[in-house]
This record gives sequence, structure tokens and C-alpha cells, in this order.
Amino acid sequence: MFGLSEDQVDLIAASRTLALDTFKAKAMQWHRTKEYPAENIAALRDAGLLGLCAPKAVGGGGRSEFDALLVLDAIGSVCPTTAAAMNVFDVGPLSILTKHGSAAQQEKYIPRMLNGELRLSIALTEPDAGSELTGLKTSGRVQGSEVLLNGVKVFSAGANAADVFLVYVRFGPKLSDIGAVIVEKGSPGLVTGPTRTFMSGSTWAELRFENCRVPAENILPLENGFKDLILTYNMERLGAVAKSLGIAECARTRAQEYVVSRHQFGGPLWDQQGLRWKFADMEMRIESARLLMMKAAANAVDGNPSRIESSMAKLAASEAASFVCDEAIQVCGGTGFDEESGLPWLYGLARSYRIAGGASELHRNMIAKDQLASSWTFKDRAPSEVGA
Repeated sequence: MFGLSEDQVDLIAASRTLALDTFKAKAMQWHRTKEYPAENIAALRDAGLLGLCAPKAVGGGGRSEFDALLVLDAIGSVCPTTAAAMNVFDVGPLSILTKHGSAAQQEKYIPRMLNGELRLSIALTEPDAGSELTGLKTSGRVQGSEVLLNGVKVFSAGANAADVFLVYVRFGPKLSDIGAVIVEKGSPGLVTGPTRTFMSGSTWAELRFENCRVPAENILPLENGFKDLILTYNMERLGAVAKSLGIAECARTRAQEYVVSRHQFGGPLWDQQGLRWKFADMEMRIESARLLMMKAAANAVDGNPSRIESSMAKLAASEAASFVCDEAIQVCGGTGFDEESGLPWLYGLARSYRIAGGASELHRNMIAKDQLASSWTFKDRAPSEVGA
């Protein structure tokens, strides 16, 4: 069983108050200007809400990942752009450094990231390695005091504005040979492609490593290799859950404001029973996904949720967000379809999470495989009976 402590309830309230008072006015503008919400990140830093689960020794809040997810959800319900930027500092890429970086790496990079001096981007996906992370080909070869990198990364969010990249590379043919390297902008052999734009409005760039040389001390000292990265990635998926929930709440709120103020058929649209049912369905989808997120976070061991619980939460939240955004557009009619409403943008954001962090089909396969493997009826039947 799990629930929220009084401290966590207060944390959510403080986060939402900050978002409503400070972030709401410009929440629907960031995607149009494609600017980084630096002023909002600074406000989060001043409020002690940035880097919540980073160690206190390097300037973080020293709180749990669960707490960070609650704040991320609350901020995203008002300003999804700020939540996306904030995620990098909590259960996103920075968490890999806080959990697996050496003391020297943490001291060198984390304080400068938290104070706004450096921006971090993760370089994971490759042209031939998307959902199949084990298929990555970018290579790392240690040569004395340096590591030589060769390969291509795509879909690296915010790459053109990043100062530091956390790059997943292969040091050898085995699964355990996959690791991560810190690469600074301007490193010899690092080529950043032109800025490109996703359907959601967020930007990315291709990264090419052409005999790129970085200090060997920038290799993360992973105790269990790829296993450590994947365990951390499960918590990153819960970050995607929190952001999806924020997007869904933001869309639902905008739709609610519309149907309450819009008068048709002799009264506010809210009086139409059919529309009320839509909002009931939205609420059930959001709360169901939120409970799965909370369960996965509460059951996490050393900040690492189980693969299946994080997959179920991620799948439920990404599909709930798409459903809610679609219904929000529907109840607002032509106004909802207008870019000025912000709902088409929110729909694009929601749609991205059915791919980012693992496609929905991948998560369904993992969930089904786990369910079947643990089923006594499955284990006791002959392979031919279960379609093997």
C-alpha cells in the first residue's frame, strides 16, 4: 500500500502555486518561439524545486525520485514546456550522472548544470537502433588517456542548445560492453547537424562522432554496464509518465474553461450530459495512469522501478494523454482545432510519448511476455499449445 505524506501534499501544492502564479501567463507561447524557458527554470531553482533528487553535496535537493515526479506532474499541468526542461535535472539524463557518475564527474558537471551554466542532452537513439537499444553501433575505443568515438545519434532533444552530451556507446560486442561517455560541445570530431523540429514543436539535431576524442575520465564508471543504464532508464520512463499526465491535465483544464464559458442551446455547454461524460472519462484515464506511476515509484528499489511497472505506467499515461487531448479538441469544436487554443500543440506533445521512451507496441510486448512467463497455465502447457 502507498499514499502521499503531508510533506508531499504540501510539495505538490507549492509547485502548482508557483506554476499558476509564474508560469501560466506564457505557458502557450514557448512552443511558438522555440525558446528555452530559462526564466522558469531559474524560478524553480530559487524555489528549491530544481534537481530535487540530486545529492545535496552537489547542490541538489536530496529528495526522492517519487517527490520529483510529483513536482514534475504539477508543473506540467500548467506549463508542459517547463516540465520538459525541468525533467532533465531530476529523473531525466542528469539522474544517470547522480547515480553512476564518478565523484569527480559529479563535482565537475552537476553544480554547473543546476546553476544554469550548462545544458545537458542525452544521445541514445541511432538511425538503426530505436526501441532496440542493444542494436546501437556508436563505438568507443580507449586509446591511452582518451576515448575515440565514432557513430551517429539522432533525435537528441535540445542538442543544438546543449553544452554537454551524455552519449551511449558500445565498447565491445557484448551487451555488458555498452556504456556512457560525457562529451562536451566543441570536442574535436563532434559534428552537430541543423536543428530539426518534431510534430510537438520541440527541436532535435543529429550528432555525428567522427573520430571524436574526449578524455577517458569522461567514461561513466558503471559497475554493471548496460544493466545500470537500463535500470536508470526505467525511472526516466516515469518522468515521461509525469510529463504525459501534466499534458493531459493541461488539455483537460483548457477544455473545462471553454465548456463552462461557452453558451449554446440556451445555456453553458457544461449542461450537456454527453460532454460531462467525456470529462468523466478523461478523469478516469488520468487518475488510473497516475496511480500506476505512484505504484511504480513507491515500489522502486534504490530509485529504480521495475521494468514492468514502469512500462505499464508509461503505456497508460501516454495513451491517456492522447485520449484526453483528442477529447479536449472535440469538446471545443473549431476553437479546439485552432492553434491559438494550444490544444493542437498539446496533442502533438502527447502523441510523441507513444513513441519516445519506447513505442507503445514495445511496452505491450514486454508486459505480455512478463504476464505469460509468470502464469502457471502458460508454464505448464506444451510449447505447441501456446504458439511457440
